[in-house]
Amino acid sequence: MKEQTKILEKQNNPSKSIKMARTLMPILGKIAPNFSSKLFFKLFTTPIKVPLKPPHIDILNQSTPFEYLIQDIWGYQEEVKIRGYEWNPKGKQKVLLVHGWNGKAADYYKLIPKLIESDFHVEAIDCKAHGASEGNRSSMPDFMESIKGYVENRGVPDIVIGHSLGATASTFYLSESGLKIDKLVLLANPVIMMNAFSKGFDQVNLPDFARNLVVESAEKMLNRKITDFDLQNVSLSNFNHVLELYVENDDEVSNNDTLLFLKAHPNVSAQLIENCGHNYIKRNKKAIELIMEFLKK
Repeated sequence: MKEQTKILEKQNNPSKSIKMARTLMPILGKIAPNFSSKLFFKLFTTPIKVPLKPPHIDILNQSTPFEYLIQDIWGYQEEVKIRGYEWNPKGKQKVLLVHGWNGKAADYYKLIPKLIESDFHVEAIDCKAHGASEGNRSSMPDFMESIKGYVENRGVPDIVIGHSLGATASTFYLSESGLKIDKLVLLANPVIMMNAFSKGFDQVNLPDFARNLVVESAEKMLNRKITDFDLQNVSLSNFNHVLELYVENDDEVSNNDTLLFLKAHPNVSAQLIENCGHNYIKRNKKAIELIMEFLKK
């Protein structure tokens, strides 16, 4: 329990850039709303690359790396190189692992050995601007483009496991592409995209007028409404089985949003994970046990 408390405290501790933004944004948002909206947009589309720790390095050393190119939707460069990793290539079914925001493929270092032990062919990717992949800016469409590039270069996986933004991006890309997937596992994933934006706005106390400018900019870049990405409205018909694992009192994703998703998709199996932080769910013992039980059915 002491370890869980430390994890939760660490996840609730904002970065230096967020702390600085909390001080500046309320002022800038009033005197220079256009500038503050652009600054916010850059801040929240620039992921933090967290250094590798020994467990990350160890699991990557056991892999065979691969790379492929995707289009840079931001237009800063023509193509971006994406790094991926493979374990147990002769396994019975192929599992694709997709990390969340500020994450990396190696974050699944506790799950990967369990998958290998059960003879799954495991592959994982560092989405654009994360891990060892190229790029400085990223977003949900960048995650979707990273997954699209994976499918085009590595083929369609039998199983997809995604965390947070990686889970939502995987669901949208696979659903819209109509690809048939046997099993989909969603870990602590955002459901209502405007609520995800609001979470970021609240973190830095961005004034309302500047918030509206951010939403307008995002929708112009996407050429889609933010509400188009609400997960409760997406079709799950191309997935044979779906498992949702969500965190009690998640500090990133509202439990009410998750319950809305489950109400909209009554065939989804679901389990609440207690005493577990948003990011820690990938390494949570109970969550891993439930994933493995689900995959073996």
